[in-house]
Amino acid sequence: RLAAFRSACGNSLKSDLMLFLLANFVHPTSVFAPAARMDISRRYLSEGCTSAAVYVYRDVDDFCRMLPLVSSIGMLYIDSSQDGVRIFKAALPLLTSHSLLVIKNIRGTSMMRSCWQTVKNDNHVSLTFDTGMFGIALFDHSYCTHHYDC
Repeated sequence: RLAAFRSACGNSLKSDLMLFLLANFVHPTSVFAPAARMDISRRYLSEGCTSAAVYVYRDVDDFCRMLPLVSSIGMLYIDSSQDGVRIFKAALPLLTSHSLLVIKNIRGTSMMRSCWQTVKNDNHVSLTFDTGMFGIALFDHSYCTHHYDC
């Protein structure tokens, strides 16, 4: 039943495990994740960073309403059901050198490809990793700026 639920929600065990590992690695104090198809993934995020406050947004407007609740964003997860460029632009003032941005399905649609290009070309971003399934961006400029593609 869990596999059927995961299939219906559009999440795979591999992507959920990746979210868990990333959250566990960075230990963010706040996590922003989309509400669409996120029941299982939210659990993986919560387990990966048990001390983090997890904020679930439905759309860009909902996301923007939640931003005043935090002083910085530890981890931001964007999936293909969202307007990723607008969410990224709204989040920029709160993304710090300790922040992590994860974008799901960066090659799935033209909108997501455009979002990923916007992130890669932004001066605030220091490192990007294109894993095929996810795009991962870091904002720590103690690293040399580089874009890794699989």
